[in-house]
Amino acid sequence: MAQPTNERILLPRVIYGNRGDILSRWGLLNGLLAIGEKEVHVFAHRSSDLPEPMKSHFDQYGKYHNLVLSPSARYALRNADRVLWGGGLDMTDESSMAKLLYLLAIFSQYRMIGKRIDCTFQGAGPLGTRTGKIISRQILKRVSTFIARDERSYELVNQLNPSLPCLLAGDAIFMPGFEEQIKENSDPAVMKEYLPSHGKPVVAVNMRRWFHFSSDLIPFQMAQRRYENRGQEQMQQLVEIYVNLVRKIRKQYDARILLVSAYNPGVFSWEDDLPWLAKIKSSFAGDEDVLLMDKDLNMVDYMSLMSKVDLAISMRLHSSLTVMRFGNPAINISYSSKGMGGFHTLGLDDHAVHITGIMQEPGLLWQKVETSFQDLKGEKQRVTQNVGAVIAKNLAALRSLFNK
Repeated sequence: MAQPTNERILLPRVIYGNRGDILSRWGLLNGLLAIGEKEVHVFAHRSSDLPEPMKSHFDQYGKYHNLVLSPSARYALRNADRVLWGGGLDMTDESSMAKLLYLLAIFSQYRMIGKRIDCTFQGAGPLGTRTGKIISRQILKRVSTFIARDERSYELVNQLNPSLPCLLAGDAIFMPGFEEQIKENSDPAVMKEYLPSHGKPVVAVNMRRWFHFSSDLIPFQMAQRRYENRGQEQMQQLVEIYVNLVRKIRKQYDARILLVSAYNPGVFSWEDDLPWLAKIKSSFAGDEDVLLMDKDLNMVDYMSLMSKVDLAISMRLHSSLTVMRFGNPAINISYSSKGMGGFHTLGLDDHAVHITGIMQEPGLLWQKVETSFQDLKGEKQRVTQNVGAVIAKNLAALRSLFNK
């Protein structure tokens, strides 16, 4: 058993309903427990977003994304020896400049009260503007160590701040402990509801809104109508590509299709994938083997269900990584460099394809599906082996952060 450092650790990152970010934070917490760190406190939305040992160690988020904290959360921050920033909100100006300004503000607040900040298993980039790069340099000046989750992030951090200690690892979802937590806490009734009773394969499908982001100062949440009016034609084309893909999978492989959102339903409707998945389902209204997963699931049941999937086809990176964490193949339709970078870190570059290529030639996606189904057993063995290597690498990086 690893010896604890007895440092008081705080994970303050705000995550509302985003299953992928929640599971990255969950993995980071599992990793801390695995190396013997017990003095861990979390700011969270609800206890079900946390592993069992952490449910008595959290405070609700403060106002304005934790810029104003409750008395108990403020005490937890002041009592912490170090802040671990993990579980998403990468350093990028791709969706809005407001994200970078927020990171600069919250990191400056932590440094003003003397807190060490370590960015753990985080992404960086793309940074498409000069202003974004200037702000990012200021953010990194407030960071003690940066553990990058992919090579592109690692290279960008080193370019922006060559003197900052930076380690290359993978996404924090690749940590131990998930299987044991599923075994102890999952509900078999959920599996019965979504998984077929006979031996047909199960394919998880995820789609998200895209083509609407920009580097505006005002974020999507504060200008939804303006953002939503962008890219409508491309989104309709993408829906048609997905419908044709599902139709071919049903016909050729008789697979159960799970239409899976990356968000817990009803938490943040403006970010939810369900409206787009519902458009796909409407083309299969009478097909009971095309299921829209529109019910709220606790995270353990969500993990348990994804661990049973034979193949995932996802736009959201973490919808792919969740399935892969349990040794099952996934195809990522990458809309930014983080998707391609994440799969490169896993040594699975051939499992990712950029959305531009799919829009121009939808057959590229079907080729990858056929390749995966030709040798599912071999694909699962390959994913399991590569994921195991990243888990070991992540644990080594986390130990080094605490000089272990």
